[in-house]
Amino acid sequence: GVNLVFRLAWLQTALHSNFGSVDYRVTGFFLAALEVIRRGQWNFY
Repeated sequence: GVNLVFRLAWLQTALHSNFGSVDYRVTGFFLAALEVIRRGQWNFY
């Protein structure tokens, strides 16, 4: 579920693609935050 979505977000970061006119640094920051959440969730399982 959520883990798969976050992993796909990481893949988007690794491929350096961007979303339209949004700056790559903005998407990189957002996706890095998602990765922190993804890794942090394992502290609860």
